[in-house]
Amino acid sequence: MNKFISGVLCLFLIYLLSACEGEGGSTNSSNASANDGTAGSRSRFALIDNYLYTISGRDLQLYDIEEPASPNPWVKVSLDWDIETIFPYQNYVLIGSETGVHILDNTTPGSPQYITEFTHGRSCDPVVAENGIGYVTLNSAASCGRSGINQLDVLDLTDLTAPKLIKTYPMQAPSGLAIDGQWLFVCDGIAGLKVFDTTDAKKLTVVDKHPQVNCFDVIAKDATLYVSVKDRLIQYNYSSFPMDQLSELSTVTVTP
Repeated sequence: MNKFISGVLCLFLIYLLSACEGEGGSTNSSNASANDGTAGSRSRFALIDNYLYTISGRDLQLYDIEEPASPNPWVKVSLDWDIETIFPYQNYVLIGSETGVHILDNTTPGSPQYITEFTHGRSCDPVVAENGIGYVTLNSAASCGRSGINQLDVLDLTDLTAPKLIKTYPMQAPSGLAIDGQWLFVCDGIAGLKVFDTTDAKKLTVVDKHPQVNCFDVIAKDATLYVSVKDRLIQYNYSSFPMDQLSELSTVTVTP
């Protein structure tokens, strides 16, 4: 098992633990339900009410998990072959792809309806959102189409049927990100972990940075930041800045 998979498993463990919390288990008020699990921005699945939303090929595949021991395939929504990530936002689901962000109306959980797409140059693009603003990282890695794009796009999601670009911020090699209130956490490759104050979407300001932390993805929950870094998981307290490191846990790499 390689380091990439180790990182995914690390975040998957966090997701499962938080999903078991029940009431109050969502990462912030923007998510669809208080009973949802918490996942990283690069997650390919999400729990919403009694449904598991997953990315399968070019489809958004849902499973009815009212009976966890016997999950049943539910509806399937066909999108693009390059879809990558899922983020529940209010009564919507944001699907990150290599060419843009797909927006689905999820007012009725278990029956998502396609609305529109915000498009950009070919690149990987995890997405998170809060308070009518979306944040998308674009990365120029070979696996993302070698677009030459390394940036953070800030989107106006006030009207989900017509998302608009507010501003683009240059980055080094951004990956996963998380939002909690006014604080935006971004994994920016060799530039490390960065924390932004998003009070003014047109003028994000850096309030903390950890250049030695080359992370893959992050989860922000209850003033604790979970950071996946290659072969370890780091926790920070972000009740004040600079953040205090709480712990560091090595992940196990298994050789097949």
